[in-house]
This record gives sequence, C-alpha cells and structure tokens, in this order.
Amino acid sequence: MVSKRAQDYPPIRRAMVQAHPETGQDVLFVNEQFTRAIADWPEATSQQRLATLFRQARQSKYHVRFRWQKHSVAIWDNRATQHYAVTDYGDTPRRLHRVTVQGDRAQ
Repeated sequence: MVSKRAQDYPPIRRAMVQAHPETGQDVLFVNEQFTRAIADWPEATSQQRLATLFRQARQSKYHVRFRWQKHSVAIWDNRATQHYAVTDYGDTPRRLHRVTVQGDRAQ
C-alpha cells in the first residue's frame, strides 16, 4: 500500500521561498510533515537547516489556538500558515469539511 501511494504521489520540488499570490510578500514554503530536504544542498546541511526551521515553527509564540465551540467555523490560509490539528476533543463528534481554492499553484 505504501509503495503504491509513493508511486501515485512521487516527491516534487518546490521553491522554499514563494511570493504569496495576493499580498506579494515572501512566504516560507516548508512543512515538517512533507518537506524532506532542501534541493541541491548537502544532506547534513539540509537536515540541520530544516530542523532549525521546524523548531522555530513549533514555538508557542507563533501559534494560534482555536477553541472549538458549538457552530464554530475556522478558516486559515495554507499558503502562509502551517496547520497542526490537536486531537484534544475526546469523543465529542466534529464535522469537518476541507475546501481548497483552485487557481493558486505552488511555484
């Protein structure tokens, strides 16, 4: 199953620094779940730099913690944020819908 998924979704190269399509500001396009290496960098250097970036992103001063309540709606811009779902809601049911806006393509 894993090898089939790897064939269906082979690794891709993307620019680490991209311009946000609406603001024009530079955004860092790395994610601890998906980013494995910095292309064209020595492996050790790449891993060290990514570890530094991931450690920075995990600092609580950069976090927003959304407190779910009945009828809550949360929307964020994945082009300039990182999402990490915390499963702290026990057995309480939640209904989630993911919406992706078509048109913006990673560079």
